[in-house]
Amino acid sequence: MVVSIAQPGYWPWLGYFDRILKSDVHIVLDHVQFEKSWFINRNRIRCGDSWQWLTIPVKTKGRFGNLPINQIEVDERQNWKIKHWRTLQHQYYHTCFWKNFEQELDEFYHTQWPDFRTICLASSQIIAEALSLKTPLLFSSELSPSQTKGALVLELCQKAGATTYLSGPLGKSYLPINHFEASRIKVEWHHFSPSTPSNYPNPTFPPRSALDFLLHLGPNGLLNYLRS
Repeated sequence: MVVSIAQPGYWPWLGYFDRILKSDVHIVLDHVQFEKSWFINRNRIRCGDSWQWLTIPVKTKGRFGNLPINQIEVDERQNWKIKHWRTLQHQYYHTCFWKNFEQELDEFYHTQWPDFRTICLASSQIIAEALSLKTPLLFSSELSPSQTKGALVLELCQKAGATTYLSGPLGKSYLPINHFEASRIKVEWHHFSPSTPSNYPNPTFPPRSALDFLLHLGPNGLLNYLRS
């Protein structure tokens, strides 16, 4: 059984879904410390020849060092949903597949979500459903792990019944490979460096969020792109 693990994110990058596509089970790492200024509560979309950030405002004051991702509160005093919705409308209304997802995105941005984690999962689910991903999800917060860092990854793999762990390349710096071998869990490395399709608008300037790919290529085009 191939297991992958990753933190949830808001409109994650394409490599996130590629790793899930190659896994039998994916563990959402939602109990670990929230990292500010990283790709958890934000991501970038293309805006002409530059980037534009879409950031969910979250309440962090006085809580850094003790703020698990699954306990993050969204700062709803800021009208972020309407701003993001209008930005997407402006940037993508001309794309080939905007009409296919316009209603779903409209509903996403006009839903009162209960918490930050649910927002991340809902945005990811739009991409996952478009790709017909059926990989089961587990949540680290529900597996009650006791370890940290590389030992945490091993513990989660054991709890999920992994025979293979599909790791990102950064795992080479902290995973205890000898402990994985002793536990009879093979570690494989997931290297994902997407090249922008030649027929993509401005192919020399690749997007960051998988949503950009989806709205330009559509579900079948994006799935074929991943498989190629």
